[in-house]
Amino acid sequence: MSRMVDRLDWALYPQQSSNWDDCIFRDRVLSHLSPEAIILDIGAGAGIVQQMNFKGMVAKVCGVDLDPWVECNPMLDEGKLSDAGRIPYPDGTFDMAFADNVMEHLADPMAVLGEVCRVLMATHA
Repeated sequence: MSRMVDRLDWALYPQQSSNWDDCIFRDRVLSHLSPEAIILDIGAGAGIVQQMNFKGMVAKVCGVDLDPWVECNPMLDEGKLSDAGRIPYPDGTFDMAFADNVMEHLADPMAVLGEVCRVLMATHA
């Protein structure tokens, strides 16, 4: 299967390197960041996807994951072992939240999205 995926990637996205989807996603996240932002990586894991490293570009990067390695993730300023359906941060803590290759694994994505809404800062018009 991997060979077929590699062939399709090469044929359809010749301008992209491996992990092209993570590169595109990184560009989208970067377009919304500011140096003073506090961001949340949902499903941060051990920090193996280099494209999701925003540490040093913003004021603070936090992450949550069910994998205990999240607490040692070098791409985070703070990692917490947690279910994303119960994010262990107060209301309005974050300016941005993102999830890379996570949503398809969630048993209750609506509960997670509700939690994400809760921990995001309200914007004022």
